[in-house]
Amino acid sequence: VLGLYEDITERKQADERLRQSEEQYRYLFENNPHPMMAYDLETMQILAVIDAAVIKYGYPRDEFLNMTIADIHPAEDMERLMLDLAQPRPALQYSEGWRHKLKDGTIIDVAVSSHILDLKGHKAALVVAQDITERKRAEAALRMAEEKYRNIFENAMEAITQTTPEGRYITANPATARILGYDS
Repeated sequence: VLGLYEDITERKQADERLRQSEEQYRYLFENNPHPMMAYDLETMQILAVIDAAVIKYGYPRDEFLNMTIADIHPAEDMERLMLDLAQPRPALQYSEGWRHKLKDGTIIDVAVSSHILDLKGHKAALVVAQDITERKRAEAALRMAEEKYRNIFENAMEAITQTTPEGRYITANPATARILGYDS
């Protein structure tokens, strides 16, 4: 009779630590508050999507997983998307100026962070999409207000000036120059 004995306690503990670590990372991914999805870089097929994306975009998970990344872009953005996807990609990428289409047809502005990874044997991009629509609207409103102020300042018939507390001029509109005789 021959018997062998091997203590596998350390291996079992290492396997359990690995399982717990994988479970923790899966939990963190699936419960991220920002919409995230992964898509195949060759076929553009969406491979994975988290609840935050399902809620934000309005597509049920099974519908999302039968879509491509092109399906969430407005038709008029297709040429730009195809050109972008044809370019070599860095491992990490951040870009603004993209628009995504929600299930109800609403178009939102997004800032996109992406990371290249291997997912289920696919060369994929993991994408975090942040809705920046309200920020873009606020920036546009600020630009309009600044333009309106600049127009009033430049075209006012009255003198408008800005001075330091000591009385030194910082800015003066054209009417100020005309009234003070400096317009010649």
